[in-house]
Amino acid sequence: MQDFDIELLRRFRRQVQGTGKGTFRDLRHVYEVTIEPTRLGHMITIVDTTKR
Repeated sequence: MQDFDIELLRRFRRQVQGTGKGTFRDLRHVYEVTIEPTRLGHMITIVDTTKR
């Protein structure tokens, strides 16, 4: 967690708390994390952005 941009993490946290969904993407890392609500809880998707 120390390698991530703290301000991006804060924005992501506020976005998820406020809307129930959000996307986290730090350009220094190759992964993108998306959280979306589902009928049973939340779906967390992690995508390797180098394979798009």
